[in-house]
Amino acid sequence: MSSTGATLSGSFEGATGTISRTGFKYGTTSGSLSQDIYTAGSATPFSETLTGLAAETTYYYQAYVYEYNESTSSYEYRYGSEMSFTTPAAAVASKPGVLACYEIPDISGEVDSTGNEVIGTTQFTRYSTGNSKQKVVMHTFNDTILSPARVMRSYTLLQDYDKKCALWVACVMHSGDYPSIVGRKDHWAYDPALGHDWQPDLSSSYPDKGGKSYDRGHQIASSYLRTTSQQARMSCYFTNMTPQLADLNQGKWQSTVETNVRNLGNNTTGRDTLYVVSGPLFIGNYDTVEDQNGMSCAKPTHYYQCFMKVSFNNSGVPVSAKGAAYLVEHVADPEVQYVTIDYVESLSGFNFFANVPTAIQNAAESTATPYNSF
Repeated sequence: MSSTGATLSGSFEGATGTISRTGFKYGTTSGSLSQDIYTAGSATPFSETLTGLAAETTYYYQAYVYEYNESTSSYEYRYGSEMSFTTPAAAVASKPGVLACYEIPDISGEVDSTGNEVIGTTQFTRYSTGNSKQKVVMHTFNDTILSPARVMRSYTLLQDYDKKCALWVACVMHSGDYPSIVGRKDHWAYDPALGHDWQPDLSSSYPDKGGKSYDRGHQIASSYLRTTSQQARMSCYFTNMTPQLADLNQGKWQSTVETNVRNLGNNTTGRDTLYVVSGPLFIGNYDTVEDQNGMSCAKPTHYYQCFMKVSFNNSGVPVSAKGAAYLVEHVADPEVQYVTIDYVESLSGFNFFANVPTAIQNAAESTATPYNSF
């Protein structure tokens, strides 16, 4: 038996008339078996193979023979007892590497380096992509809260050399596997996975420009990464920062976007997990600011944060999903738009949550699930 198929077996004895065929009636409702599969002839024992079944579904069946009754001069069905079986869960596709995780947008890459984090003994992994000026980096941390202790991925990003920032940063939120335990750790540091020429020097905030103050704006909020001190510190790597207006960073981005997404993440338990992708947009003409060394850094025109809650069955297979996104213009007091993930994809050019099964991914991305329905 598999998640989509099963072989049924039967036999008969004591037939008094001619057997013209043997087979099985089957279906998903006991006492109402509307589907039929059979073979001509009178061989016993006999069997039939069912295909195209649904995973984790109970099917009922009855073996039968189609026998000639001489007293009525007609063929009649002779049934055995009703039986049942349940198909197992579908196998989880085995995809190598972090690039197959559910929070990761559609991107391919090859590992080109691993190394120790500057704040611990866990390792980063860096991937080369088809674009020589874009690299994927995954950061991990040692989680001793779980039993057994294990290495957990913290966040993953796609860094752009020319813009000196990540085009997306992705993480996982789950109150059991990623509990919020420690406080904020302002450990401002270069990302050890990339050279200094790939990222801004943000040992202090971006210098003011045009009378405006720019914060080291977290793409994935530090409040999302609070399971261990290691994880909290690495949230302040310079690759997780963009030049964000102080009024926005300390205003609606924090009070609305980050607060609401954090609350969703902290409320995911059991078989529900929240996946988050945050990033900047550069729509039309965009300005630049400088880092502490005078290096030019692209200033986003907009910011987005997409989130998808995926529910899994007992076998770890995704069975349903809900999604939505926040979109804000990079101004001091923007309108916070609540939109579909599809809409942000159309602006960014990325296919988010690409490894979530298509059947549930498409529905979750095309509808902005009301916040209070997550």
